[in-house]
Amino acid sequence: MYYPAMIDEKINLVGLDRDGLAREMAAIGEKPFRAKQLWHWIYHQGETNFLKMTTLAKPFRERLAETHVVSRPTIAHDKRSEDGAHKWLLRFNDGNEAETVFIPEEDRGALCISSQIGCTLTCTLTNTLTNAFIYIYTYTQLKLARGRISTASARIRMAKLLRTQMPV
Repeated sequence: MYYPAMIDEKINLVGLDRDGLAREMAAIGEKPFRAKQLWHWIYHQGETNFLKMTTLAKPFRERLAETHVVSRPTIAHDKRSEDGAHKWLLRFNDGNEAETVFIPEEDRGALCISSQIGCTLTCTLTNTLTNAFIYIYTYTQLKLARGRISTASARIRMAKLLRTQMPV
């Protein structure tokens, strides 16, 4: 069972699966459908601010903002290489870091998201793979990592397709 992480005395909803969100909503006296609503806002809309989750009742949004948080990984480092690849070093709330790489091609690109912190191999494709193995990401951590950089990678892909310079 996954227990929610605490950030600044607030419960982080990131990392909870649908059942975990339902349990958390039950723990604060809310009905199970709230979990479905939150899942949609967090993982489909990418929203981290409860007050902007406008399909939720305002008192509920205000209460969530006081006791909970939606905290995604931050971008600790952003690097572009001469071949067009774009690397992001993502920092998670526990302080661990992992890389994500966008590799552009003529008409598409590949987005590689590390599925673990550290590695047992000694390859040098990414910096995180040269560290000792620590743990494997949860599904929701991977989903958030993808969401954190997907907008930037989409702009890079569009810039390549349109042959224009678009800021990331």
